[in-house]
Amino acid sequence: MKIIRRESTEFQTSEWSGGSSTELFIHPKGSKLIQQDFEVRISTAEIRQSESTFTKLPGIKRHLMILEGEILLMHENQPSRKMYPNDTTFFLGDWHTSSSGLCKDFNVMTNGNVESAILPLQINQDNCIPIPLSDSWKSMLIYCIRGKANLQSNLNTYPMQENCLLIATAFKDEDMQICAQSNTQMVITFLTNEL
Repeated sequence: MKIIRRESTEFQTSEWSGGSSTELFIHPKGSKLIQQDFEVRISTAEIRQSESTFTKLPGIKRHLMILEGEILLMHENQPSRKMYPNDTTFFLGDWHTSSSGLCKDFNVMTNGNVESAILPLQINQDNCIPIPLSDSWKSMLIYCIRGKANLQSNLNTYPMQENCLLIATAFKDEDMQICAQSNTQMVITFLTNEL
């Protein structure tokens, strides 16, 4: 298994009219959101304006998870949804999407043939949770939102703390679990492409 670790000092934060966005990861390296030349982009955002309109991103598939606060997520010609912490949803970037409410959220965007899934985890101190893997997932990114935990594989242990990202590839035939050293909140992003 190959692991790359990223710390908060490596993340890029930018301001926008309704709040801020922090890019945790983008692939390929050097690609840009505005140019939509990425395969995968993972970020957090703070929505500080009670009414917000999402940027249209044709061809982009999006997963969203609420970290703090609550919003009403509205899509034109699609059902609206009230979202609370740890709620997740999927929508397309070419939908006309807006929100009402204030929150901090976690975003996964994929382009082209790349598919993704997200798994929110709440792990109590001194508990371990196995990571459910399937052959379709080639990469996974584990973001520690708060707390302290270890990713344990067959051969190694990888410590994580708040605002840390682990990028894992080449994990076929590995048994992995996350063991919390304190009450921990995480989200795992599974991807069909090898990073």
